[in-house]
Amino acid sequence: MKTRVISAICGGMVLGTVLYLGGIWVVITCVLLSLMATNEGLKLTPYTYSKIITYTFVLLFLISAIISPDITRFIYVSVLVIISLIIISSLYVVSNNKEKSPYKMLIYSVGIPLYTGFLFSHVLLIYQGTSLPTHIGLKLLLVTIATTFATDTGAYLIGTFFGKIKIAPTISKNKTLEGSIGGFVSGVIIFVLTGSLIGIELTIIQIIFTGAAISLSAQLGDLLESKLKRLSNTKESGVFMPGHGGLLDRIDSLLVTLPISYYIFWTIYLT
Repeated sequence: MKTRVISAICGGMVLGTVLYLGGIWVVITCVLLSLMATNEGLKLTPYTYSKIITYTFVLLFLISAIISPDITRFIYVSVLVIISLIIISSLYVVSNNKEKSPYKMLIYSVGIPLYTGFLFSHVLLIYQGTSLPTHIGLKLLLVTIATTFATDTGAYLIGTFFGKIKIAPTISKNKTLEGSIGGFVSGVIIFVLTGSLIGIELTIIQIIFTGAAISLSAQLGDLLESKLKRLSNTKESGVFMPGHGGLLDRIDSLLVTLPISYYIFWTIYLT
């Protein structure tokens, strides 16, 4: 527990420094984190395929987020990248299939770039405030990160001390109903407090809906990565943070909350 807390504090300080410096430092950090997460994701897959293809498409998703001035262009570029990814991955799987399931190989070869590339690229969309008032991008990123981490921490603490009812034993034996509820409540509370503190103006209904959506999405992201680890019979995705495991173990929830948060806020501010 001590190691986990110290590691989290150090990680928070690094994250705060990067966001304070802003600009190119945020972009560089996001690219590095995405590539590192991709490397861990590849280790969790039971099928081997070209890493060059995977890394290339992860970078293309990140680039599409950087160069897209609005959501329309980002969607168009992303769809083009996804179609290209499917075609190239299909050709690779067919030409390199050696008595392995081509369907499962294709799912992994397409899924990993979407997982650590397309989903993570939304952090850049939020930060840049794409299709949103430009001054609010950093605020939305902060409230999303705070809510996500609060959900993870609340679920971990409540589940550790009070968890009894298992909700997903086949995916993760440590996930409990008590922990899930604790994480949900913690996430919503932190969303309200953080949003009020940094000045995000929402109605009561919007606050409740958005906080609940981000908190639930965080738990979905955690379960998704747990499923990947279960398929590869791996306890942790890596050793990125002492007490936390790999980078994917730390940002698995963010990979889902980032796009959810972005599209919810995009809908709120443009309707």
